[in-house]
Amino acid sequence: MANVFDGYPGAQGHKTQSVIEVVGPASYTQIGVAVPPTGGQSVLARTFGLKAIESCEASGSDDGTYAVRVFYPNGASARPSASVTLQWITAATGAEVAGLTVLSGRTIRLRAVGN
Repeated sequence: MANVFDGYPGAQGHKTQSVIEVVGPASYTQIGVAVPPTGGQSVLARTFGLKAIESCEASGSDDGTYAVRVFYPNGASARPSASVTLQWITAATGAEVAGLTVLSGRTIRLRAVGN
């Protein structure tokens, strides 16, 4: 479940930015190396109130246990993405969270810019 913050989406220049709060998945699947990467947690552009995501930044979890990396399904292409994939990392060790870990009690914030 994700919620758009009050006052978002809002315009900055000619692009729109949006901030949402995202709850971790009930059963996390580790990222698999592929193009696009498999696993992780997918967040759709429409969740931000956007059609496509050009860039996305993630905060750490609400309790400081986890950090999050953002992957783009389009890889190195210069095209906006319909979604992003989140990789949850244990902040203390830098290691990806083990598969099937329950993260549904944790929240993060994402900031996306797009259209």
